[in-house]
Amino acid sequence: MALIREYDQSLVEYTQYNKEEREVNVEAAFKLAEDKLHIPRLLEVKQVIGEKADDRSVQLYVSMFLNAFQIQAEKSKLLADKGAIGSALKDMEAKLAMEENEKEEIKRQRADMEHHVRELESQLRAEKKQHEETSKRNKLELDELRTLVNSLKENETYLNEKVNVLKQMLDKETEEKTEIEALKESMERELAKLRAEKEQWAKEREGLQDERDAFEQDLKDMRDQLELFKRTKEKLETKTKNRVDLEGRGLDTLRKNLLEHLRDMNTWKGYLEQDREYESEKVQAKAEKEIITLAFEDQLEFLSTALADENKRLHTLLEDHEAEEAEKKKQRAQEAKANNTA
Repeated sequence: MALIREYDQSLVEYTQYNKEEREVNVEAAFKLAEDKLHIPRLLEVKQVIGEKADDRSVQLYVSMFLNAFQIQAEKSKLLADKGAIGSALKDMEAKLAMEENEKEEIKRQRADMEHHVRELESQLRAEKKQHEETSKRNKLELDELRTLVNSLKENETYLNEKVNVLKQMLDKETEEKTEIEALKESMERELAKLRAEKEQWAKEREGLQDERDAFEQDLKDMRDQLELFKRTKEKLETKTKNRVDLEGRGLDTLRKNLLEHLRDMNTWKGYLEQDREYESEKVQAKAEKEIITLAFEDQLEFLSTALADENKRLHTLLEDHEAEEAEKKKQRAQEAKANNTA
C-alpha cells in the first residue's frame, strides 16, 4: 500500500482499511497494483499471509514497482520536453511572420525611392532648359545619375534575391555576408560622388541599408534558434533511445529470473516425487529464445500464467505428499501395535 501511495497518493486512503483485516488489505493491494500500475499478480494472498511465499518470488514482485516508477518518471519528462519544443516552434513562427512584414516594408520603401528618383530626373531636365550654358555639364551629370540609379536598382534587386536565398540556404551565411559588405562599400563610394543637393536622398538610402542590416540580424537570430531546436531534438532522441535500451535490459533480466524460477520449481517437484509411484505433470515452459520473440505484454502474461500454474501444481503435490506421509505413519503405528499385541 505504501509503494502504491508513493506512486499516486490518490490511489490509497489508509482510513478505508482495517489493520486487522490482513487478507482483505493484501487482496486490495494486489488489485490496485494490477489495475493502476499494470503489475501482474505473481503471488497469492494466502502465500503472503501464511509466510509461505518464496523469497525470490517476493523480490521479483516488489522489483516490478521500481520499473513502474521509472516508466512514470520518463513519461513526465517526455511531456515536459514536448511542451518546451512546442513553445520554441511558436516563437519561430512569430519571428517568420515579423520578417515577412519587414520584407513588405522594404518593398514599400523601394517604391518610394524609385518615385523620388523620377522626381530627380524631372528636376534635372528642368535645370537643363534653364541653364543652357551648362547643358553639357548637366547632361553628363544626368547620365551619370541615371547610370547610378540603374546600378542601384540592379543592386537592390540582387539584395532582395539574396534575402530569399538566406531563408532557404542557411549554410551559405558567411559567403553571402561577404558579398553584402562588398556591395555596401561600393554603394557608399558611388553615393559620395553625388551632388550636394542629393544629400537627402543619400540619407534615405543609408536608412534603408540600416533596416536591411537589422533584417539580416533577425535572420541570424532565427538561425540560432533553429540550431538550438536541433540540439534539443537530438537530446530528446538520445534520451528516448536510452529509455528503450533500459526497458530492454530490464525485460531480459525479468525473463531470465522467471525462467530460472520455473526450473527451480521443476527441481522441487522431483524432490517431492521421491518414493512415489507416479510423477506429476511436467511444466511446459518455452525456451528463452522462443519467449524473447513475443511482445513485452505477451511475455509477462505467459510467464505470469506459467508461474501461477506451477505454484498450484506444487501446492497440490505438497498436500499429497503430506497425506501420504500421514498414511505411512498411521500404518507403521498399526503394525507396531500389532507386534506388541503378539
